[in-house]
Amino acid sequence: MEMRRWRQGGLLAAFLAALIGSPAGGAPPVRNGTATHPLARLRVGHWVQLEGMAQGTGPVLCSEARSLAGDFLDDDYALKGLVKAVDLARQEFTIGACRIRVTRNTTYENPRGTIRTIMDMRPGMVVDVEGVLLEDGHLLAAEVDDESDEIAWNPKVRDEIEVIGKIEHVDPRRRVVRVMGIEFLINARTRLLSAID
Repeated sequence: MEMRRWRQGGLLAAFLAALIGSPAGGAPPVRNGTATHPLARLRVGHWVQLEGMAQGTGPVLCSEARSLAGDFLDDDYALKGLVKAVDLARQEFTIGACRIRVTRNTTYENPRGTIRTIMDMRPGMVVDVEGVLLEDGHLLAAEVDDESDEIAWNPKVRDEIEVIGKIEHVDPRRRVVRVMGIEFLINARTRLLSAID
C-alpha cells in the first residue's frame, strides 16, 4: 500500500503562500485586536496531507503541504514513518508523537511475509498505517504495511514522516500545524502543491 493521494483544494496553499510571504516571520499583523495572519484562518478539522523530515524532538520540517477535498470518513487517517518503540503489553507502537494501537482485526502486509502481528514488529522499521483516530489520540490501525525495504535504496526514509488527517491545532506565530499529535513546521522551503500536481 502506498500513502493515499486525495484530490487537493487550494485552501491550504493560499493560506501558506500568504504566510510564507509575511515579512521575516514576525508576529501576525493585528487589526482591531484581531489577528489577520493567514494561517490563523485555517480551521481545526480541515483534512490535509503533510510530509516532512523529523528534526529530533522538535517539529517535523514540512517539505510538502496540500489541502484535501472530498468526502472523508473516520477511517481515512494515514501515517507513514519510522517505528520508535513497540509496547507489546499495550498492543501499541509509536511513530513520532503518535501512538498506534493494534487489535486482532489489524491486518499486516509486507513483501517477505515476515510480519503477521505486533509481536513481529521492531523499532527502526518503516511502516505505513491506515486507521481511525480515537478520542484519546491513538490511531487505531486497520492496516499496517512494512515498507522497511525502502531503507536500502533511500536511507533518508528513516527520517521522513507523512500524515493524512484532520488538523488538530494551528499556531500561526510558530508556523506549526498539528495532525495526529505530530507538529509540522511550515517555512519558505515548504512545497505547496496545487490540485494538478
